[in-house]
Amino acid sequence: MKKQRPHLWKAGPDPELRERRLAYLRAKAQAKFREEGFELSLDEWYQLWTLENWRKRGKKIGDLILTRKNIDGVWTMDNVVIRERAGNMSRHYHHNFIRMRRTLDKIPPIC
Repeated sequence: MKKQRPHLWKAGPDPELRERRLAYLRAKAQAKFREEGFELSLDEWYQLWTLENWRKRGKKIGDLILTRKNIDGVWTMDNVVIRERAGNMSRHYHHNFIRMRRTLDKIPPIC
């Protein structure tokens, strides 16, 4: 097993800081995969995810998430907000339903 050298890690030896940096890199990669603009810097990410907010982050209904105000917009400081997970998925479902309906309206009938 290799000897770990935390003094050389970009986030340093603090595991919580390391986890926050990794979450930023994952969010950036996920946005790229979904072909969404992502203009948040790591410093802005840390401003949004204060340690208090970070410790409330999770996958349960009352946990905090980072989401966009305008779902079709770019991930920027002006377009993101930290909020509870509850209610956010219904907002996305409604948005996607409307988008799908507009697409289906444009498809000519098969008859």
